[in-house]
Amino acid sequence: MDKIISNSMESSYRKGFSISVQEVSFFSQTITTGGGEAELGTPYSMRRIGNSEAQHCELWFMLQGTMRIATLGKILEGGPGMFFIHNSAYDRNCTMDTGVFSHFYFHLPGMNLQPGVFPSHYSRELRFTLHSIRRESLAINRSATLLELLVKLLDSYLRRELELTNSFPLIGKAAELIENEPQVRWSTSLLAQKLKLSPSSLYQKCMAQYGVSPKILIARIKFQHARFLLENTEMKLGEIAEHVGYGTEFAFSKAFLNYMGIRPGAVRRQKL
Repeated sequence: MDKIISNSMESSYRKGFSISVQEVSFFSQTITTGGGEAELGTPYSMRRIGNSEAQHCELWFMLQGTMRIATLGKILEGGPGMFFIHNSAYDRNCTMDTGVFSHFYFHLPGMNLQPGVFPSHYSRELRFTLHSIRRESLAINRSATLLELLVKLLDSYLRRELELTNSFPLIGKAAELIENEPQVRWSTSLLAQKLKLSPSSLYQKCMAQYGVSPKILIARIKFQHARFLLENTEMKLGEIAEHVGYGTEFAFSKAFLNYMGIRPGAVRRQKL
């Protein structure tokens, strides 16, 4: 990943809202000090230097668009139905090229979560509760009791969501194996063997954690890594093909196009 020289952000704001501990004091008693929803125009780019801000994590729940985040030498990518964990301790470069970037988010101060992208299990409940808190906080005759109950409900959903991200350590290990050795010709059976699981058990756990089959997870990690190399190195296509386990440049280019919807050469030309 290119070294991030300075904190910056580029986007066009369309609509949204935010609520904070200043507006809803009950947030200070929970794991979050606020949240909100935003719809931004593209191109969207946000660069942050690790430890350049007060220590915190943020959760971004994707509603529209596909976000790409470079952090810890990896490319994390996800669209609607997924959520990202950002950690202020690490350099991060968030980008989206076209369309509209729509998401809702929560600010978690004092937490130290590992950056990642995960399938969301409670996004509908979280979003509904967030909107309910917003409406009640703006009401002229708002009820402190109702606000407190809504914040407690939000806190419960957030805790369940975060617990689920840590409840599949074996599948996290699967992603780590692929990331560490992208040149290996991984298959569902080989991955299952390494994890001491049956292929069917691996499939079930993979679907529960990532919402995709092991085959698609393998492809996703390999091609995201390949895209990172295309955008951030001068490696030749043949070298990148070999690095992600393809015998020929042609086979790699065809598979990359099928999965990513763009030719590897076009990705490199965009860089120029």
